[in-house]
Amino acid sequence: MTAISMTTVATAAILLYTAPAFVIVLSALLFGETLTTPKAIAVACAFIGCGLVGRGYDLSSLRLNLPGVLADLASGLAYALYTIFGKTALRRYTPVTTLTYALGFGTIFLGAAALATSVIPRAHPTSGWMALIYLAFVTTLLAQSLYLAGLRYIDAGPASLLATVEPVTAAVLGYIVLGERLEGLQIAGGVLVVGAVMLARARTGPRNGS
Repeated sequence: MTAISMTTVATAAILLYTAPAFVIVLSALLFGETLTTPKAIAVACAFIGCGLVGRGYDLSSLRLNLPGVLADLASGLAYALYTIFGKTALRRYTPVTTLTYALGFGTIFLGAAALATSVIPRAHPTSGWMALIYLAFVTTLLAQSLYLAGLRYIDAGPASLLATVEPVTAAVLGYIVLGERLEGLQIAGGVLVVGAVMLARARTGPRNGS
């Protein structure tokens, strides 16, 4: 949110997807994962593709300044560290245990901050509670459980690249469900992201164990 307030939603969304680059470099340093040319190409394609899907070619939707860019990059690094720490935790714990710790501590810290700043209203309408339940159990608990489960079978770098299909999926759902317009360059960006994911998977393949 800090990055968005300093720049724009498009700028923050694009720079957030520097995360795969951070993951691949950190994975090479910490886990001994091979840093190959195809991986570097896949990262570049995924980043460019996410930029196109987020309409980064529309300069009017971007706003660049040093504090905002640094905040955006810090967000990408933090996003990357979720994969790095998750991969580390899975060496000792199951995905359920890992997620319980992650979400449990997240709830404590965010809840304390929210209460301290009085940003939580005392009551929600029924529709609000239904939306919160969906966000908690589907887009958070289920999605992150599946992601951590996947980390047990593939390396951290390719896993992070696979996660870049998120903006592509959002754009497609926006087109189908909300009737939003998809421009040619956005479609090209989606193709780049899918190509990057296929390249990453082709070079690694499935593996057994953790």
